[in-house]
Amino acid sequence: MLLLLLTLAACVPAPDASEDFSDAAQAALAHFDDSDPTALIEAVLALEAQIYAAVDPAADDFNVRAMTPARLEANATAGYRHPDRDPSLATPVTLTWLSPHAPETHDAIVLLDDLTPVEPASPDLYDRVFDEGGDCYPATCEFARTTNQVIRQNLLFTIENQSKKDFRALDADGRALRLSRGWFEESASDADETARIEQSHTIELWLEQGGGALRAQVTWVETVFTELDADEALVSGTLRIGIDAQFTAHDRWLSER
Repeated sequence: MLLLLLTLAACVPAPDASEDFSDAAQAALAHFDDSDPTALIEAVLALEAQIYAAVDPAADDFNVRAMTPARLEANATAGYRHPDRDPSLATPVTLTWLSPHAPETHDAIVLLDDLTPVEPASPDLYDRVFDEGGDCYPATCEFARTTNQVIRQNLLFTIENQSKKDFRALDADGRALRLSRGWFEESASDADETARIEQSHTIELWLEQGGGALRAQVTWVETVFTELDADEALVSGTLRIGIDAQFTAHDRWLSER
């Protein structure tokens, strides 16, 4: 039964993203902290164009909203501290969504200190501490920087880890834009040392679309297993399931407020 569940979790392999999409995703990761946001905004607008050229972000089937970006390059991760691993070993995943809620509405989730109500993969622990910007983001400061203590659960593992996640509030082409960059400073293992997340890098965007927001999460995660025979298709499928559940939970929580 477990094997069947894991096989189902792999879902349908996501098509490769265009080179332009992959370049823009890595540029967004690399330029997240730039004092001049021009290159970052250009990357976001390129991502938007490539998303609509390749997928339907409003589709019910999350496999239709998925792509597989290129392997991560080291120069994209130079701006923050992370495990000394080859970034090309990380499994690449992209999922998109068209949220009915505007980017500014999603700010309410960013500012939570307990995210368990909005994170289905972390029902037992997701605590956020603001290292910067908790008292001013996004009203009077552009950045919020956070440290998060999280227990992540899925079909493949349960791992407690500490992650970093920074947020940035901008305008792009006259529209509200929110971005986050998330990463692990250190690798993390499960209690039995049978699964280990060696590295994790994520860029996420919320870009105004009418009264809602185009959402996209691009993630590169390297996971190593000592007992489970989990290939990359299984890992990427499980990641897509988790991201889609998060999109749904965020929209439900905002609708119920």
